[in-house]
Amino acid sequence: MSAQQKLSQFIYGQPSIGLPFEKELVVDLFAGGGGASTGIARAYREPDVAVIHPVSPRSASR
Repeated sequence: MSAQQKLSQFIYGQPSIGLPFEKELVVDLFAGGGGASTGIARAYREPDVAVIHPVSPRSASR
């Protein structure tokens, strides 16, 4: 059994399936905070997923 098969067999004890990605997944977990997605797009390619976190009232009041 290959390493990829072992990895796709179980993740955190749950059965999983391998998804047929033709290229690696590019994720920006802090989108909207100053242009990281733009930099990623210029240097490599557009992110596949971008997560925008809402501004918390505590940080907005500073």
